[in-house]
Amino acid sequence: MGNAAQNQPASVQQASQFNQQILTETREGVNTLRKELASIGTRLMAQAQPSQMPLNCPNCLSTTTFLFAVAVQAVLVILFNIWQSSKGSQAKKFF
Repeated sequence: MGNAAQNQPASVQQASQFNQQILTETREGVNTLRKELASIGTRLMAQAQPSQMPLNCPNCLSTTTFLFAVAVQAVLVILFNIWQSSKGSQAKKFF
């Protein structure tokens, strides 16, 4: 494998090194961002007063409400598709 790396043109080796450098810098940037976000979250939680904490509400959305919203959205998508196909067929009549 060592001979294969030595037989590659210089431009390929430079591109490979450049890609590795970018990957390393990206990893460092993501790790830095992760640490900063963790510290910001810790500070925000420390500053939050108990009255401002979110309520523990595991069932804020009922199943019926969710299914109704999904049904309305499905009907709207179907109506939009019908409208689009009718517009397309009207446009084809002129050509």
